[in-house]
Amino acid sequence: KGFSGFSRKYVTISLSEGQPASSRIVLQAKIKNPIQVEPAFLDLQDITLDGKPSERSLELTNNTNNTLMVEEIKTNIKNLDISLDTVTLQPGSTEKIKIIYTPSRLGRSDGFIDLKINTPNSTMKRIPVFINVQKAAGN
Repeated sequence: KGFSGFSRKYVTISLSEGQPASSRIVLQAKIKNPIQVEPAFLDLQDITLDGKPSERSLELTNNTNNTLMVEEIKTNIKNLDISLDTVTLQPGSTEKIKIIYTPSRLGRSDGFIDLKINTPNSTMKRIPVFINVQKAAGN
């Protein structure tokens, strides 16, 4: 579940009579998730506690031949604002989602963003978020 990329499988067929006695078949495919998310994770490692929000974005691409809807976008991270609640993606289209984080304390605070997608098996896509808030220069 959730795997994408190149996959290769081998099947060997053994024959009781004739030549050759066995044959090997190679099956290969490039597997795509219904929705591709770039980047695969959000890196907020260079944030300073200076009161200024930091902005990133996620790019969602529909890899199917059907219209898909991201029905819900949520996070477990306090002070992380997401520009959209839902997104409709036409086949092959791409949509950008703006993410704004306003730091309120120093240190690490990792979490995630979940996307609920209306595929036949109601896919949930999780994007890890890595945060490290440091002191502002001169403080």
